[in-house]
This record gives sequence, structure tokens and C-alpha cells, in this order.
Amino acid sequence: MIGERERSSREEGADAGRESPGGNGRDTLHKQLVARFRSELAKGKEGVIYSIGEEGGTQRQAPAFNTADWFRKKLFRAQSAAARDLSVPAESHKLYYDLSYAWEAVAYTHLSKDQQRDARYGAIEYVILDKRDSVTLSPEGVQLLDAMAEVTGLPGYVPGRTDIPLPLETMVGEPWAESLRENNVKK
Repeated sequence: MIGERERSSREEGADAGRESPGGNGRDTLHKQLVARFRSELAKGKEGVIYSIGEEGGTQRQAPAFNTADWFRKKLFRAQSAAARDLSVPAESHKLYYDLSYAWEAVAYTHLSKDQQRDARYGAIEYVILDKRDSVTLSPEGVQLLDAMAEVTGLPGYVPGRTDIPLPLETMVGEPWAESLRENNVKK
């Protein structure tokens, strides 16, 4: 998913994400990312069973496919693969790292309960280790996050932001969020 994006960006040149004189360079890249993500999402949904039932028998509903969970898992697989591959540049490691936490922040309420639990622990770890309660994305990270949010259909998502606040109050509750910030976030 993201590896293809990186190759595509390098092939398109350094101006791939910038506004063109006509003002559509960023829009074109965004549309390409959305189309690529939708294509991968369709492949990811192949074989997913939405309901099970025997003829004449009662039908049992299986959990619906969760696009937010799917993106989260794809990001963490990419991050893990990048960490194991010594030929992957440090900038790519940082991109995956930041994008993973930013995705959990913007998609938190759309994640399954298990994924929310993991995101909650991750946010606590991020605040403690990085001494921040928000994630700053590179321009490439912003483009990827915007496309992921559009494909997922996140209501209220504001595209183009470079600074993504972690929703600590939602994740851990107000007393814990306040304590985490007070004890860990650099002022």
C-alpha cells in the first residue's frame, strides 16, 4: 500500500505533492491515492462473509468489514516491515510511525473495541516516549491520511492538517489525559 505510493512519488518527481500552476497537482495526487486505496480495500474485502445461513435455517450475522481496522492493520504491517528492512530510509520509518498514530487518533471512534484498546495503549506510550500529545505529519503523511480518511468516510475529518491531536480524553478519560499531559508533555 504505502510502498507503492513511495515508488510512485519518486517516479513522478519532487513536485508530485505540490500545487501546480493550475492548482490541481495536489488534487490529482489525492485522487490517485484515493483510487489506489479503494482498489486495495476492494481486494481486502474479497472473501469477507457478511452473513451465514443454511437454506430454510436462521441467518447468523458475521461482523461487518471494518475499513478503519483494515487501514490500521495495513499501517502497522508496513511499519513493522520497514523496521526489519535495514535498506528502508529513516524518513520512511518516521512516516509509518507518525501516520500510524495519526490514523488511530482520527479513526479512534471507528475502530473495533479490540483495536481501540490497542490504540489507547499506543497513545499512552506515544505521549510518554515522544513527550507530545499530538502527531506532526510530513506533507506526504498528510496526503496519505487525507486519502485514508476519505476512503473510510470519517465524518468531521478536516483534511490538510499537519498536527493531529491525540484524543486522550476519549481514549483514557479526562483524569488520565490530564495526568499524562501534566507528567509527560513538553511545554
